[in-house]
Amino acid sequence: MRNELGLSQKELAAKMSSSVDQSTVSNWESGKTDMTSAQLLDIFMIFGKDLVSLYFRFLSDKPSDCPDKQNEEEES
Repeated sequence: MRNELGLSQKELAAKMSSSVDQSTVSNWESGKTDMTSAQLLDIFMIFGKDLVSLYFRFLSDKPSDCPDKQNEEEES
């Protein structure tokens, strides 16, 4: 996702609300360390992703089980 937005690791680190540096972002990307749930939420907010919808899509075998998909179908 970072590369899709054209952000360097340093630029992403600077956008984080918590104190994170470029080496931390590098460690996440290489799998050396895990991010905290707060950092994960921050990442999703930076990239404009809906964490709840992604969570349900991850757990579900059927995309229609995702709450946002159900709401879209009910509104149609």
